[in-house]
Amino acid sequence: MPILRPRGRKNSEEDGPVKFLDLAEYKFFEEEEQEKNALRVAEISKFEDVRKIADYLYNGDIIILDCSYAQRDDLNMRKIIEEIKGMGKDVGGDYAALSKTLYAITPKGITIDRRKIKASF
Repeated sequence: MPILRPRGRKNSEEDGPVKFLDLAEYKFFEEEEQEKNALRVAEISKFEDVRKIADYLYNGDIIILDCSYAQRDDLNMRKIIEEIKGMGKDVGGDYAALSKTLYAITPKGITIDRRKIKASF
């Protein structure tokens, strides 16, 4: 059934029933769910594990790395730290060591403040 009819022609039985679209079935650009950034914690035991978390960082997530299992091997740990620093630079983010085994990487636009907040009691 055409949306527009020629002038002078009225709605008749031969046009058939009027069809309606249920707009709730369609997604519009404004309603698309945006992927939300998250704080993710990853456990790293070997160098290959670092590559697996890279996608999360490139998608804008903040990563906290627990390298306590990798700490036993110094060479492996140095490679992991260099890779973490490189990923931070690639995305324009920041990198910081939180302790001997915990590291943080942030995406672009989020910096890590190195000053500790101390409670005054």
